[in-house]
Amino acid sequence: MKLKPLFNDKILNVKVNASVLLLMILTGLLLHLASCSSLKHNYLGKARRQAGTSSLSPKYIAKMDSSRNLLDIKADSLLHTIWIKKREDKHLSANEVNQLNSNFGAQLDIDRIFNSMLQSSKTKRKFLTSTQRYAGVRLLQSALLYDETYQQIDIVRRTLNRGDLGNQVPQNVLQKARKFLYSKSIRKKLSYRKEGSKYDVTDSLLQLLPKANFWKEAYYSIYRKNDRMNAIGYHLFSFAGNSLMGSGGSRYSNRKKQKKYAIQLLSVIQPYDILLSKSPGHLSAKIIPGYFGHAAIWLDKEIPKKKRFLHSLKNENSTRFKLHEKGMAEALRNGVQVSNLQQYADGEVFVILRPCPLSADQKQHIVENTMKQMNKSYDFNFDIESPDMVNCTELVYLAFDFIDWKVRYFMDRYTLFPDDLLLTALDSKTFEIPALLKNGELILYPDSTILRSLVK
Repeated sequence: MKLKPLFNDKILNVKVNASVLLLMILTGLLLHLASCSSLKHNYLGKARRQAGTSSLSPKYIAKMDSSRNLLDIKADSLLHTIWIKKREDKHLSANEVNQLNSNFGAQLDIDRIFNSMLQSSKTKRKFLTSTQRYAGVRLLQSALLYDETYQQIDIVRRTLNRGDLGNQVPQNVLQKARKFLYSKSIRKKLSYRKEGSKYDVTDSLLQLLPKANFWKEAYYSIYRKNDRMNAIGYHLFSFAGNSLMGSGGSRYSNRKKQKKYAIQLLSVIQPYDILLSKSPGHLSAKIIPGYFGHAAIWLDKEIPKKKRFLHSLKNENSTRFKLHEKGMAEALRNGVQVSNLQQYADGEVFVILRPCPLSADQKQHIVENTMKQMNKSYDFNFDIESPDMVNCTELVYLAFDFIDWKVRYFMDRYTLFPDDLLLTALDSKTFEIPALLKNGELILYPDSTILRSLVK
């Protein structure tokens, strides 16, 4: 007599697949529990001390609400523009990238005031003060706003979650804000009121928020659309670029030539000039497509200086002082920094791009935008729409965000190479090109045909 198997193959496969799925869910829940949000550890982290943040006077709140409303209106308008552009497969302009991050950073600054109120005293006790309860609810309102706006557009969500050092946007801030919004424990903490206490505005504000529970919080911790794969690809590309470049961003070794070229450039350059250079000895010259391999911004004395900076050189030859004065903003392999002209002049060919005329407001705007990029890592992704990391052309792109640069679509991203900066200047009436320095020969106001022949 033939015995029937207890389980056939189909039933076994279903059970195995169900076990794997259950294991994945349990793993996700454990990870979620290990990183649960709390009032103290919300999406903003530890509060910084701020004067006057323990006050909840109507006048103070009204002032913050007015500022916040303006920022929210600006964000809505900007996000609508970005949504239309992405629907039409267009890139974000430098001004839109700057506005997105600066406006969001300003919104977070107001949130930080409430966070400071919330953490003004211990939050571990059962009952919070009325100020703490109100501040906590205001943070939940902000988290809801971010969830309904920034979270809905892929490129915006991913860009802001990468963070921005210049505008004090922390990494993964939108993801943390969503977990904070749907945290059941936080709602429970804010709902506690002492017996006999009056019904206040905090209770009515809590009722306007979407319902929160453990499963919804866990779901949003696990499900992140395609953001995880996007982040893995983003960091892998950056790691590969960093490994490939190696010491390609190192300085040129011929100091005599550097000094000679720096003196020649010094006789021509002016503040707010954009300098392009070609350095055949660098690996970057072989990797970056085009003729030129590097770009920088000469700001001269417009860059904020330390009081003790180069006092010993001031009484010496003025040319020497200029060569050693740090007035060149550039992005190198080790990040965005300020260099002196002699350090920069490490190539063989240089060209100067001069946007003109520049208003006083535009000049101040250039300096502010440039300073916001300082100390950021080098962007080996060459992605102009994500300012968490910045390369040399992105520094120019973000600093001169009022210029319509010739952007190209390259390797599944919008990018900008040094040659594109020159092509923009050649095709624009708002630029002049005062000099070309090639192999020690300084050519003033070179003919456009000569320049185009270099980048053909």
